[in-house]
Amino acid sequence: MRKSLGRNCKKCGADDWYISAINGYSHCAACDLKYRSDKYHRNPRYYIPPPRHLMDPVRRAKVVALSRAQNWKARFRKHGLTLDEYHAMWESQGERCKLCSKVMAKGHIDHNHRTKRVRGLLCFNCNAGLGLFRDNPGVLRKAAAYVEIA
Repeated sequence: MRKSLGRNCKKCGADDWYISAINGYSHCAACDLKYRSDKYHRNPRYYIPPPRHLMDPVRRAKVVALSRAQNWKARFRKHGLTLDEYHAMWESQGERCKLCSKVMAKGHIDHNHRTKRVRGLLCFNCNAGLGLFRDNPGVLRKAAAYVEIA
């Protein structure tokens, strides 16, 4: 529990309060969950789920797993890949980064930003590096020359 700052919940008077993101009133977590539940039962279409830190651990794990799965599905759709194509690419590279050959826990999809064609799977550092250099071969050559001088 966090330390009280001298304010109480305006609904039940509890000492554990926070500013609700819904309407800006000071409510404790229990009152806010009750408000959200009542709102859901009145009209399920406009349900606002509780923040993750207020969910019970089992439900939180399910929500996090679902959001991660949906995130990966969206990435595959964005690049025109299926899960089977991703796994085939992963196995053909030997579960290693295509640039630095480091063994990866998961591969980040690298693609050409102009043609949208997938080039391969990279580790986070290589993918971020290419992105920061904006996939510009001239700048990458200058950077390589600069690194070799030192």
